[in-house]
This record gives sequence, C-alpha cells and structure tokens, in this order.
Amino acid sequence: MKKFLDLSFWFDQQPGALIPLWRNVLIAILISCVILAAITFILKGRKNIYRQLFEKLFYFFNINFIIGLVLFFFNQEIVPVFSSRFWYIIWAIILAIWIYSIIRYMLKLPAKKEDFKKQREFEKYLPK
Repeated sequence: MKKFLDLSFWFDQQPGALIPLWRNVLIAILISCVILAAITFILKGRKNIYRQLFEKLFYFFNINFIIGLVLFFFNQEIVPVFSSRFWYIIWAIILAIWIYSIIRYMLKLPAKKEDFKKQREFEKYLPK
C-alpha cells in the first residue's frame, strides 16, 4: 500500500509491464466494455424515451474501450512515457466525470418521461 502513495511509483517514466493480476483486470474491463457497447448499440436502436441515454452509454463504452486498449498496448510494449501509471489516474478521473454527467442525465429522465406522456395525451386529441 505504501507503494501506491509514493509519487515515484505513479510518475516513473519506465514502469515496466503490469503484474498479471492488473493485466487481467484491464482485460476484463476491456471485454466488459465491448459487451456493454454491443448491448447499448442494440438498445439505442429502439425509439423510446431512453434512446439518448443508450447513445450516451454506447459512446461511453466505445471510447473507454479504445482508451483502455491503447493503454494496454503501450504497457505491453513498454513504451517509456505512454506506459506510465499516471495515465490510469487520468483515465479514472475522466471516467468519474463522464459517469457523473450520465447520472445527472438519468436523474432528469423522470421529468422528461412526464413531459412525453403529456405530449402524447395532447396529441391524442389533434386531428391527423
């Protein structure tokens, strides 16, 4: 644990390859991003109130798969600057901000759902 608090651990220019545990965790994250991107791609094709949410999630999983794949590649090839561990911190901060924005959007969905119901009720009485 002491190693995680040391700045030289995070900003080492040649950190070496990931240990097998963290490499497997990164591979599991990449595989889950691909699976979840496929699921959200299918769900975003439906025309409903949640379509925009599924589009946001689809882009979230796709972009994070690409970033994770790039980080994994640089780490496996032991590229001096691009395999540094601080890139994982930057990736985690970006993930947190992105998840926060998705959650904020999700909290607005009940109001949008009510507006959608009122719109449908109003359109029911309009001539076609």
